[in-house]
Amino acid sequence: MELEQIKLLVPNRIAYINVVQNLRDRVAEIIDEAREQVLIEYPDITSPGGSLYPPERAAACWRDFWHFLRCITYGIMGQQTEYTSSEGLNYMKLLYEELQVPLEAMIVRLEGIKTASLKRCEASQKNAIAPYFDHLITKMSAFKY
Repeated sequence: MELEQIKLLVPNRIAYINVVQNLRDRVAEIIDEAREQVLIEYPDITSPGGSLYPPERAAACWRDFWHFLRCITYGIMGQQTEYTSSEGLNYMKLLYEELQVPLEAMIVRLEGIKTASLKRCEASQKNAIAPYFDHLITKMSAFKY
C-alpha cells in the first residue's frame, strides 16, 4: 500500500507515519548507540564471566534491541501507549529469568533506545512519542527475579 493510500485511510496518523519511518530508517544507528551505552555502564558484560558472554549471547541481546524498537513503533503507529499484554510480558519475564538476562543492563538499553530515538526526532514529536518508550521501560523495570 502506498503512503498516499495510507494517508486516506488513517489521516490522524500521518504525523506518526513520518516518525515511524524515521526510526525504521535509522534503526542501526539507534541500536548501536544503545549498545554503546550498555557497554559503557557495564564494560565487562561481554567478557568471559560477564552476563552477555559468549558472543552469541550478546548477539541475541543486541537483536532484542531491534525487536523492542519495533514493538515501540507498532505502538506509536497504532497510537496505543498500552501496546503490551500482561500475558506476553509475563512470558518474557519467565524467559528472561530462565536465561538470566541482566535486568539492570536491559533497562539501560531500553533507556538508550529511547534517548537515541528521541535525538533523531523533531522537537515537536518528542513529547508525543516518549510515552511509548516509557511504557515498555516501566513494564520491564517491574521484572523481578
